[in-house]
Amino acid sequence: PLFRSPVGLAIMKLFPAPNRPGYTNNYVFNGKDRYSYNMPIARVDYNFTDRTKLYGVFAWWSGHEYRNGNGLVGPAIMGDIDNYRSSLTQVLDLTHTFSPSLIGDIRVSFNRYYYADPNGTVSAGLNSLSAGALGLNMPNIPTTSKNYAPEIDLGDNFPNIIGNQVNPNIFETYDIGPSITQILGNHSLHYGAEWALYHDVPSGIGRPNGYFGFGTDLDRK
Repeated sequence: PLFRSPVGLAIMKLFPAPNRPGYTNNYVFNGKDRYSYNMPIARVDYNFTDRTKLYGVFAWWSGHEYRNGNGLVGPAIMGDIDNYRSSLTQVLDLTHTFSPSLIGDIRVSFNRYYYADPNGTVSAGLNSLSAGALGLNMPNIPTTSKNYAPEIDLGDNFPNIIGNQVNPNIFETYDIGPSITQILGNHSLHYGAEWALYHDVPSGIGRPNGYFGFGTDLDRK
């Protein structure tokens, strides 16, 4: 009798039906990617006196992307799904002229970059698919409360299916830089220092719900 795996059949059902004739090259995906970004920038200058001047810069951008990377539909979709990025930069710079030959400056700045990139419609919350729905009995992993199905790599030029990663990234930079410019005769001297604090949050915990790869290495002759 022909052996049929119920798990294998459940995985095969994630692939769409052919929409072209023939047994090869018989499926074409016609979809549209979506991009939407905004980037406001503002600067304010304020002169306390002729000798003391301050300016501030505010720059922010953010946006969403949706890119289907494997051309499939439903929970099988992988790619940059509902990708969100944002960056916030703030700068304050104070300059004081002590004399025609001596100028002081101090600059403080902050930048925060955030990046969340679900790699499938399952991890983006647009579709639902658990391991149990495929007939799999997966262990409960303490590093996640999600019950996503594992990502599956069938090999043999088939696209991977079921994206189950989110992995947000956060990068922050705090910076302060005082400096002095001094004119001595025909020479211009510049002294300064800089202190910076970098705060980085690593990109998540990988694939706590699993990754299955099916290849031909074990039965290759």
